[in-house]
Amino acid sequence: GMFLGVSEVSAAVSAASGYFVKCTTGWCTNDVTIGFQPKAVIFHWTADISTTAFNADSASAGLGFSDGGTGNGSHASTMTWFQDFDTPSTQDIARILSTTTAISIITESDSTIDAQATTTFNATGFQVGWSSANASGAQVIMYYALGGSDITNVDVGHLNIPVATGALSYSGLSFQPDFLMFLNNVSSGSSSFDSVIGDGAIGVGMATSSVAQVTVNTGFRDFAYDAGHAQSDASVIFGSRRGNAVDAIGKFTSMDSNGFTINVTDAPNGLYDVPFLAIKGGKHRIQSFSQPTSAGSQAITDAGFQPVGLAMFSVNDTVANDTNRNVDPAVRFSFGTAASTGGQSIWMHGVFPSVNPDGSSLATTTKIIVMASSTPSIQAHAELTSLDSTGFTLNWINADATERKIFYWAIGSESAAGGEPTGRKVRLFKGLILKILTGKLILYKQ
Repeated sequence: GMFLGVSEVSAAVSAASGYFVKCTTGWCTNDVTIGFQPKAVIFHWTADISTTAFNADSASAGLGFSDGGTGNGSHASTMTWFQDFDTPSTQDIARILSTTTAISIITESDSTIDAQATTTFNATGFQVGWSSANASGAQVIMYYALGGSDITNVDVGHLNIPVATGALSYSGLSFQPDFLMFLNNVSSGSSSFDSVIGDGAIGVGMATSSVAQVTVNTGFRDFAYDAGHAQSDASVIFGSRRGNAVDAIGKFTSMDSNGFTINVTDAPNGLYDVPFLAIKGGKHRIQSFSQPTSAGSQAITDAGFQPVGLAMFSVNDTVANDTNRNVDPAVRFSFGTAASTGGQSIWMHGVFPSVNPDGSSLATTTKIIVMASSTPSIQAHAELTSLDSTGFTLNWINADATERKIFYWAIGSESAAGGEPTGRKVRLFKGLILKILTGKLILYKQ
């Protein structure tokens, strides 16, 4: 009986990555079965209804997440960027930030909100309930679901970034998180739809500590033909949408007992709302690697444990442009997930010269990462081959000569070999071991 704690330490993290086709009949629901009850679900999508061809008429991408209504915060958040290209003077551009819905889709015709959804969890999966019109058709929605007894707490909230520099703390959680994911599309307000100003942006950041934080952001200003992107492994929030203008930089400082702290080193031009997903429990690794310059197998071995799931993202740029706001008339964004082999991913791209702006997007249900040109044509794309003892292996179907930087987030069970688990059960277990070795009652305190 003295090793009773061992079974608690070996509790698992479950992950599922897949897709479903949005229902289109009124206020309908999508029921998704994954074989376990999720504690967090991350969604990613474009406005496309095809998974085999580029949408060469418009650029779109969206990210959202949900805690299923179990947390203390807003339970779901989403961001979307959409741009429809007709002529330089008639292009439609819009972005959404919502802290109440997990998915938001913008129509191609007039840059209006076409469909929004909330999510509830159940013992074998989740249900997506669409609460607005569905005229835009059957979009393909990708999902990445996480659960298991190692994950003890999940919450979704949003951080208000004021027009000021300095330390900024969020204290609305009931736990100290181990992992944070931020969404940033340079919006303000808990429910913001902007199709008038014409600024488009989409970005994601992740952190596990002050020395493990990454972010990417890409954006454009309508009619100013002013575009660019940024990537950094020294900050978690990077707001940018107007050429050389950096709207905000937030560097992650600490995980706190009831939240977290960031240091705003560059103040935004106006109030920002930044949705976040907080997770306690499991093992997490945030790192980057470069795309190979030829097709074939690539083994990534620096995760330090065997993952059960992966997320990858990129602005399709090289390491040489780290931490800079790279002014480029072509902006790109890639995001993908996988929990076994293959993967599901989205890619969007816009070209914004003063004459003949253009854009495109792609959703694929077989690749974990896609990077492409403005033509559009595939420059590099890969599928997940295996989840390995210290990382994972990719198979690059195509790869050109550009070594683009790709960020990844790996999650694994606390019992996975290679490093110390982060959860409360392991700290309790250490106390039991000390008691066994010394014969004394020892209160273990982190």
